[in-house]
Amino acid sequence: MMKRAEKEMAKINTVIGVGTVVDGNLTTKETTRIDGQVNGDVFSNGNIIVGDQGSVNGSITAYSVFASGKVVGNVMVKDKIDITATGSIIGDIYTKLLSIDEKAVFQGQCKMNQDGNKLLKEVAEKQIEEPVTEEK
Repeated sequence: MMKRAEKEMAKINTVIGVGTVVDGNLTTKETTRIDGQVNGDVFSNGNIIVGDQGSVNGSITAYSVFASGKVVGNVMVKDKIDITATGSIIGDIYTKLLSIDEKAVFQGQCKMNQDGNKLLKEVAEKQIEEPVTEEK
């Protein structure tokens, strides 16, 4: 039986094609394949696939990430991160499950937790800055 992530990977809703450059944040609701370049943060309730020729220069927050291309930024997922032999992630990763192929590149720290919701909540809390107060 196929898992949710495998079913969703089979159904790609948005494609950023080869030669396309997105300057700014990208938000999608479902599975997105990036074969071009995104210069900004990527947010998705679905899966993010970074193809062999794709690159993301920014953080990714998604249900899962399949990286065959280059990601420079933190990656935070609820389920699983796959880094293929042609893929690279330069940044910290937060995930429930992790798969790294031989010859893949990963430079950063990894935090894993079996409860994906709890992990994302911890990450979100760290990203919220304390309010600035003026001294009198």
